[in-house]
Amino acid sequence: MLALLAGCIGTGGFLDLDDDGFPSIASGGTDCDDADPAVHPGAVERWYDGVDQDCSGGSDYDADGDGVDADLVSGADCDDRDPTVTTRPTTVYADCDGDGVTSGVPVVLPCGEPTADVLAVLRPCGTARAPAGGFRSAASDPADCDDADVDVLPGPQAERWYDGADRNCDGRNDWDADGDGFVRVGADGRAGGTAPGVGDCDDTRADVFPGAPDTAADGLDADCDGTRELDLDADGFVAGPASGGLPGGDCDDGDPTVAPDRVERACDGLDNDCDPATDDRPDPDGDGLACELDCAPDDPAVFVGAAELCNGVDDDCDGEVDEGLRVDQYWDPDGDGYGAGPVVFFGCPVPGLAAADGDCAEGRADVHPGAPELCNGVDDDCSGAVDDVLVVVFEDLDGDGLGGAAVEVCDPTGFATAGGDCDDSDPTVGLGAAWYADCDHDGYLGAEPFLACDRPAADALVTSICGLTGVSATPPTAVLLDCDDGSSAVRPFRSDVCNGVDDDCDGRVDEGHTAWLDADGDGLGAGDPVAGCPDGVTFVDNALDGCDDLPTRWAAAVRGEPGDELQVLLDQVCPDGVVTLADAVWPVGGGLHVDVPLSLVGEGTATLDLLGDGRVDAHAPARLEGLVVTNGRATGLGGCVRGADGLELVDVVVSGCAVDPEPVLADAAAEACWTGACGGCVFASGAVTASGVVLEDCAAAAGGGLWVGGSGVLTDVVVDGTRTEASRVHAGFGTAGTDGGCALGRCGGGVYARGPLVLADVRIEGSVGTDGAGLYTTSDVDAVGLEVVGTTSSAGAGAIAHDGASFACTGCSLRDNHTDDGFRPSALESDGVVMLVDTEVIGNHPDVVPAVYACQPGQVGCTARWTLVDTVFDREPCRSRRRVGRVSRSMGSRPRWSAGARSAWCSAGRSRWWATTCRAARWRCCSRTVPSRCGTLGSTRVASR
Repeated sequence: MLALLAGCIGTGGFLDLDDDGFPSIASGGTDCDDADPAVHPGAVERWYDGVDQDCSGGSDYDADGDGVDADLVSGADCDDRDPTVTTRPTTVYADCDGDGVTSGVPVVLPCGEPTADVLAVLRPCGTARAPAGGFRSAASDPADCDDADVDVLPGPQAERWYDGADRNCDGRNDWDADGDGFVRVGADGRAGGTAPGVGDCDDTRADVFPGAPDTAADGLDADCDGTRELDLDADGFVAGPASGGLPGGDCDDGDPTVAPDRVERACDGLDNDCDPATDDRPDPDGDGLACELDCAPDDPAVFVGAAELCNGVDDDCDGEVDEGLRVDQYWDPDGDGYGAGPVVFFGCPVPGLAAADGDCAEGRADVHPGAPELCNGVDDDCSGAVDDVLVVVFEDLDGDGLGGAAVEVCDPTGFATAGGDCDDSDPTVGLGAAWYADCDHDGYLGAEPFLACDRPAADALVTSICGLTGVSATPPTAVLLDCDDGSSAVRPFRSDVCNGVDDDCDGRVDEGHTAWLDADGDGLGAGDPVAGCPDGVTFVDNALDGCDDLPTRWAAAVRGEPGDELQVLLDQVCPDGVVTLADAVWPVGGGLHVDVPLSLVGEGTATLDLLGDGRVDAHAPARLEGLVVTNGRATGLGGCVRGADGLELVDVVVSGCAVDPEPVLADAAAEACWTGACGGCVFASGAVTASGVVLEDCAAAAGGGLWVGGSGVLTDVVVDGTRTEASRVHAGFGTAGTDGGCALGRCGGGVYARGPLVLADVRIEGSVGTDGAGLYTTSDVDAVGLEVVGTTSSAGAGAIAHDGASFACTGCSLRDNHTDDGFRPSALESDGVVMLVDTEVIGNHPDVVPAVYACQPGQVGCTARWTLVDTVFDREPCRSRRRVGRVSRSMGSRPRWSAGARSAWCSAGRSRWWATTCRAARWRCCSRTVPSRCGTLGSTRVASR
């Protein structure tokens, strides 16, 4: 007993009974339970199980550390995830329209988030609905003047004039944009007390209104009386003599380009400088050419570069008339485009004449060179021959469809198109009898017959059939046929030799011979013998080799055929060997296990049907290629495939799989799967690569399609219709432990990742889950072409990145995603660095909450910083619950930022996009078309290329 106790005492005399590396408190150490190796300082705390795993000394029923136990375990804390929420009533201020500013009306809430019943009583927004922007602990100053309209709030945002709304709450009249006290005609009924005047003719200038001082000849109707100024075109000159302090001499007071001080421009038809002596030559025909290029200034159809027409005019001004267009012409009475006889005219084409001759029947429009030749006794194409369209046919005297003598006729009606009739007077006799030849003189006839009316002569067979001499021919008989009539060494009943040839014509090659596989080329074979001959290279005549001294493994490569025992094939392959499966359905009851590194490759559509009982369980690095894996069901981890570090999937389809919960969490906890049921289609405890993979219709408590514990590289992968389901053993809040914020244990309906992900052309569609219906990750994501489409979550977001994980996405699409939680985003949620480039975030629901969300700066673990480049939203992309302002700006204006989350609407020309940060980041918004016109909003650059 003393010896046993001595074994539990480490250096320094400390007692460590459970051998977890931490001495007990009784012996001066820090282990608060020295009988349980899972309990010691630094261990992962599992809340609500009554055990203080990390020896912190705090209550195991107070997860948020606010000093009050959760109401789920008979405590009083109604939200044990938020240390600011306990049992105390809270006075808050509602943000009904979600613009970040409250109306200033206090509301007293009971403990926790307001339920539908509480909202129905309090009605903070005039209805029973929850405020779109949530509640604030302090009232906004100044308050929102219209808390029912998200576009109305105090601040520097731009006023939208004439819509009847005071959008910046500054109290100005919305119908008097220039603030001169006058409104436009038609707005008099909405003038209000601050703008009693009506008739403002320019509501963009405060110096223009009825009764304003009006300066003559300045081009501005300042008093809105409608009188015209002396200088009508505002070019600084008046017509006639000087007047009103302006010089005279304007020869066209309606054109500002015409005045005495203007420079004369050539060929524009204007006297620009009002001096007739300098006027240029006009362009009277208006053809737009410089005067010196127009050879016919009175004809707009004639100019340099015009198309030359056969009209007696030099259309293109090259000095020649109708060049290349005049031709010899002939009489053409029948109008078929061909004439006959001598040339009657040279010039432009004339109706009734033709430019081509050679007509042999002038008077018939259907007869001319090039016309189709018909069998009608006429030379239709003027070729000199009549009915020269003869075809070769055969006389069929007995009407059996086969002819005798060949003839050429114009009309093949009544003739046969095939000859060879042995007796054209007897319809029962056709091409003759079947004959066989013995070309190789071995006494056996060739297998292919030939037809002949009479027994062919030997020399005829030499030429047409065999190409040999001394042949014989006979009609078909009940004799064995030669399988190779070109070789006398191949015939029935001959002894088979080891030469790769079917010597005895029995359909088998080298039967009766045995060889062994020599995979490593050392001249020694191994494994079971195979039928065939040793070739001295791949197969040898001995079985003296092994496979790394493994008595049960010998083959470097095995090909399986239907009926083979698949587990036996896997067990006989050497490490790093290859198992190839024929194109077939392979029923695998009880699953498969892979104990050494190997590749499992399918041909065609080779299918592993797991029969609802088991999975492919790889305990070593494994490669699956060209396979369909379906109908799997396993306990704990991986419904169809479970892989160790180094799992590789290439052109694989995994479908119809599910995971049953582990009865105990020991195995799952070792793999960091706190729910005990992870990876509906595929579970990878370590690194995984996937290319050309489809994961569909699978379910698990976490990672409905794929669960990745290490790094993942996914290329051209589709995850379709996967889902998370509550664990039957560990269902309920908190009972499965916490995993990167996934306290409910139903995260990642499509993909769940604890390690870094690299994604290229990955599509996650129609997945269902509680958190991260499409993608849930606690490590960095680097994605190109990622699509998260049509996912459904009950707690929020198609994609979630927690634990400070970065999320970089280029050319991505987050669209048509849905969450049942009105206070959570539907597309993307992150507490780390996010960069979206050339990405669309559209069609996500509900739209009362932004589609993307970053944590509140100051929260534990929040490192939110957002960068958006060429990213399209169909509504505002980012909103923090503590956000108190929004800034709208255009290029060239200086923005004024308010505290909290920030966003800017940057525009240049026709290009617009949102640039948004959640509190921690600063922005620089740049024009798409003019990169040099950038507003400086801090050190971060967000620009379009």
